[in-house]
Amino acid sequence: MRIGYGFCAARCKEKDDRFIILAGKKIEWRVGLFSDGEHDRDVVALAAADALVGAMSLGSIKHCTEADFDLKHKTGLQVLTQAARLLQEKCYTLANIDILVLLQDIRLAQYIPEMKQNLSSALDCSEDQINLKIDQEQWLGYTGSNDGINARAVCLIESK
Repeated sequence: MRIGYGFCAARCKEKDDRFIILAGKKIEWRVGLFSDGEHDRDVVALAAADALVGAMSLGSIKHCTEADFDLKHKTGLQVLTQAARLLQEKCYTLANIDILVLLQDIRLAQYIPEMKQNLSSALDCSEDQINLKIDQEQWLGYTGSNDGINARAVCLIESK
């Protein structure tokens, strides 16, 4: 058994397209997320992918040691699917993954079932292997001041 930890943060920005994408679900919000144009800033999917890559000791999603692993111009779910394929190629299976999303000013509980379904599809696993929770930092730090959001993920993988 191996454990992996992933993290992804995104900066909020006042702009015309006021939405965020979390686990492939587009959600209207009072601000948008700053993007460098390389991916959709889906912090949930990218943190999950980062955890998988870390569990396999392949670095991080930004510095993966696998030559064909690429972030550019992909959605967060596409990056997560790519990490899940690597997991299979390296003869591992996902035991479970636990993901925490931190942001201040939005209620997301109603979206969790669809978000888990999207993650399950990208990971090719059962929804009961995924735990997704959302919390606030009580007005502390950059998430508390609505300047950004982040997600943290921890996963457990097993050899086949």
